[in-house]
Amino acid sequence: MSNRKGQSAIEYLTTYSWMLLAVSVAAGTTFSAVDRSCERSSFGFYSDNIDFQSFAINDNDTLLMSLRNDAFEDIEIKNISVQRDEGVFRSRTASTVIPVGEDGTIGVPGYSSFDGCSTFNVEIKYDRGPLSSQTISGELRAPYEVTQLPIPDPPSNLNVDVS
Repeated sequence: MSNRKGQSAIEYLTTYSWMLLAVSVAAGTTFSAVDRSCERSSFGFYSDNIDFQSFAINDNDTLLMSLRNDAFEDIEIKNISVQRDEGVFRSRTASTVIPVGEDGTIGVPGYSSFDGCSTFNVEIKYDRGPLSSQTISGELRAPYEVTQLPIPDPPSNLNVDVS
């Protein structure tokens, strides 16, 4: 009688373990195929002087980055470069001063939201007191794409006379 109980337990494990394995594989495959969300995140911006706080796109299709000055001197942002993995490169020369302990925002035009996901390499060059050409860099991952740069409107008081 005890032989029959052992046999039926082994048959039960053999039959249903294959089913559990098949269900686990199917659920894992479905989850990896369905989970296509792209959450905004930043990586690698490590510095004692600047705290990279957040980033977003405004209504004018400008990628804005919020920075905090954690240094003991004012920081002057000189240049910001953004490069997408596929090679699209945007750079903006700036002269934005962020006072000690305060937040500042810098931006690069030509970005908009879309349904996919992109990774951007960002490099920010700045001066801190007598130290020039300091650099902080990292990556941004977000549902953003590169768009055409906006063409500014001509000044309304500009008159051109061609003779």
